[in-house]
Amino acid sequence: MAEKTILVVGGGPEGVRTALKKAEQGMQVTILEKFPTLGAERIPTDRLIKPDEAFVNPDLDKVRNHENVRILTFSDLKNISRENGSIQTRILKKSLLVDNSKCTDCKACIKVCPVNMMDDFDEGMGFRTAVDYCNPQTGEYNIYKEDMPVCQDACPVNLDIRAYVGLIADGRHLDSLAKIRERLPLPGSVGRICPHPCETACNRQYLDEAISICFLKRYAADVELQQEIEPVYATPEQKYSEKIAIIGAGPAGLTCAHDLARLGYKHVKIFEALPVPGGYFWVGIPEYRLPKKLLQREVDLICNMGVEIQYNARVGQDIAFEDLRKDYDALFIGAGCHTGLKLRIPGEDDYEGIIDCVTFLRKQALGGLPEAKGKLIVIGGGNAAIDSARVGWRMGFDEVYILYRRTKKEMPANSWEIDAAEHEGVTMQYLAAPLEIL
Repeated sequence: MAEKTILVVGGGPEGVRTALKKAEQGMQVTILEKFPTLGAERIPTDRLIKPDEAFVNPDLDKVRNHENVRILTFSDLKNISRENGSIQTRILKKSLLVDNSKCTDCKACIKVCPVNMMDDFDEGMGFRTAVDYCNPQTGEYNIYKEDMPVCQDACPVNLDIRAYVGLIADGRHLDSLAKIRERLPLPGSVGRICPHPCETACNRQYLDEAISICFLKRYAADVELQQEIEPVYATPEQKYSEKIAIIGAGPAGLTCAHDLARLGYKHVKIFEALPVPGGYFWVGIPEYRLPKKLLQREVDLICNMGVEIQYNARVGQDIAFEDLRKDYDALFIGAGCHTGLKLRIPGEDDYEGIIDCVTFLRKQALGGLPEAKGKLIVIGGGNAAIDSARVGWRMGFDEVYILYRRTKKEMPANSWEIDAAEHEGVTMQYLAAPLEIL
């Protein structure tokens, strides 16, 4: 039985030799290595350590099989502290992305990997694929990239953008779409309406221009749609009998249901207050931006996974919240917030025909607006205002105006939406704000 404990940080030649030496002295040794395997630091064959000190497999076999040695690979030392006379450490153990027990060392993964990146070993003078091995004698395969690229970090759902864009570049459109759906079950819809903060963060803009990440997502989804291909999801390894209730069939609720179904939950039911799915996607985003037929298809794909949606079911009115808590094992609330803004000026509530943008778009989507005639004045400069103005123009109003209290530069709406509204004939009046409605 070992009497002392020692932590060796680094599983290279010296780390392995030190661990073996201390283990032979009766100490309990833990080797901490940041790479997926011991001895994985790249060392070109013409620059190996001295011939008589060559780092060979017997060293690795001995340390791996020593009863006093514990090995933690693909791990990072996050913190060191001293407590009660001993050293305490906090270690992050990361998950390997390649199952090396099934690897045959055929290198086929390297040949087909679409993600090429600068090789950190030679300071970026060469390139490697994201999947790689380090030392051919000792290395195991793994997908090894920096923690998170700037585009992925900017994405609200942290899509693996480099992977799916790389797959498209390699002509593997359906594989790209499968990668997107791992975190985003509505790629065709989001690919049409996303404000794409990823492109604002894209490093390519410093060379020429940002990659059209959002349009590529839409393109991958449209390939599947145009070819009338039904996506095939892997059968979950385990089935769960627990009943899950979800309030709201908007993007959050649909994503939750999709992910639960992929995990193997067989009883997932969504309660939706509206008569249609999609939440604000359906009643807040106009048809010209997001076709209802496309959105319905993506919802149907989720329902085909076993998810049930009950429409016209407002929790607290049509169904009691306590009943959900009693009848279901878990509950997810994704009810949304479909509330418009008011001007808070005199006369706002005194006349007919005055309506906030959110309610206007909702009624238009559900067929509850009167005939369009005369002038339409939209007050505000956000995306809801732009959408309302462009919808009004399509409804047939004679004239459509947008009044905004600041200049065009300060408008919070997406710049391309503003330009499109002007191109369609919407009249913009800047530095204008109503004080009273008479």
